[in-house]
Amino acid sequence: MIPKLIAIRAEGVRGLGQIDITLPAAARTADPLVLTGPCASGKTRVLEAIIAAKEACGGYGVHPSPTDWFTNPDAGSIELTWERAGEATSRGPLTSRWEPGAPKSSQSTDGALKLALRSFDTSPASWKLEYLHATRHLDVGPAASSPDDQPTGYTRIGHGSDKYGFVRPHLERSGLAAGIATATTLEERGLVLSTQADDPLGGFAKVLALLTDKLRWTGVRMRGDRPACMFARKTRTSHDSIELRELSHAERMIVLYAATIDALGLARSLVLLDTPELCLHPEDQIRLIEGLRVAVAEGQLIVATTSPAILRSVASCQVVVLR
Repeated sequence: MIPKLIAIRAEGVRGLGQIDITLPAAARTADPLVLTGPCASGKTRVLEAIIAAKEACGGYGVHPSPTDWFTNPDAGSIELTWERAGEATSRGPLTSRWEPGAPKSSQSTDGALKLALRSFDTSPASWKLEYLHATRHLDVGPAASSPDDQPTGYTRIGHGSDKYGFVRPHLERSGLAAGIATATTLEERGLVLSTQADDPLGGFAKVLALLTDKLRWTGVRMRGDRPACMFARKTRTSHDSIELRELSHAERMIVLYAATIDALGLARSLVLLDTPELCLHPEDQIRLIEGLRVAVAEGQLIVATTSPAILRSVASCQVVVLR
């Protein structure tokens, strides 16, 4: 089952109050829902309210605290309404409701929906939730965790400093594996056709091309005794070869998006993106949103932003202004 979020309702939420947001038809498919408003209007809070309500009804292992979320836990609630993607609408919508004062409401969530909300695997055919929070960054130094560590649902909805620590090891391992496979085939057959090459980072390269035309993935090269993730940076006259650790903050952010979407299989998932304009030039912000729209074409994208460029690039029916 692939759930699609169609409405968000909340009462008594700290820093948010009462909201009632129905996603337009376009935002139930590939087009983003854009949340905007002045400082402290609740943009990030709405994104995190979605996570809290999901976790209360079908969780990755995070247990939201009612006292942290509600001014009066006995009276507050967050309700998410879903539809089944690709299934007959005659069955009606499904609801997941977090109401600490009436705990049975959370327990009454439809079984298939609950299973979808709490399951996590990196298959692109599955649904999952990814929270790209405003303090995200791509660490290009030595890996803080084991290269064998795999992303888990628990880490995907938090703010952990090593949340995207998997990106560089993933690119290095996959890139080296592709190189070894190509070398082996070349040794055995004497020729490797591009159509025969098995590139585990082909998806990453395609998503990167969707998000920017200024950076291209070229593979992993050995620099002495260490692997280096290599890119081609577009200049006015040519392309400069540059490695991951030499990229600008804006370029690293784009790489983070592309690697996360491909490695975690987010094509059919719900992606929550806070402040996408960080580090990016206005024209790059527009390209990013357009690229994400294609990359998660079978999923959903909800964006919190104050970027004039992004707000001008989407239809007014896709924008919710919080006061």
